Amino acid sequence: MRVAALAIDPLHIAALHAEEFALVATARAERLAEFASGRALLHDMLDTAAPIVRATNGAPAWPKGVVGSLAHDRTQAVAVVASAAEYRAIGIDIEPHGAGDDDELREAVLRTDDPDIDALAAFVMKEAAYKAWSDLGGEIVGPLEVRLTVDASNFAAEMPNPGMTVHGTITDTGGNWLAIATIR
Repeated sequence: MRVAALAIDPLHIAALHAEEFALVATARAERLAEFASGRALLHDMLDTAAPIVRATNGAPAWPKGVVGSLAHDRTQAVAVVASAAEYRAIGIDIEPHGAGDDDELREAVLRTDDPDIDALAAFVMKEAAYKAWSDLGGEIVGPLEVRLTVDASNFAAEMPNPGMTVHGTITDTGGNWLAIATIR
């Protein structure tokens, strides 16, 4: 498994392939820079110059034999890639501290049977787990449909039907919550 990050920079827009640019051609400048930086990161990690388009679920379409995930906050893109021989699916998410831990977020993310933890950290764990789960055909679900258990930096996210549990790890990078979830 390889994890990497790249600063969001509008200079990456010029390197987009026509097929990639078409996916975000009408996006505002900020979103375009985020997308282009993510694709630049993936091109580097996958050591490919080929266009990286979208799968039907909106995630990057990974080359044969590769699983991965991509996320970004306002300053950086992060990605994880691995061999499909070792993992069925992977999810990653990142959010900066201060993006919220208010009562509204707590109510939208934390279930009564979730641990009493930072709501933004819970959201990042649930989002990473959802990304992995959705790559296997899992339906769209909200954070309240996912139950967390947390032990130090490790977590398990119990997904709704078909009842799969996705395991992962979360870290506080000093400015961001970063979670990676895997399905072996």
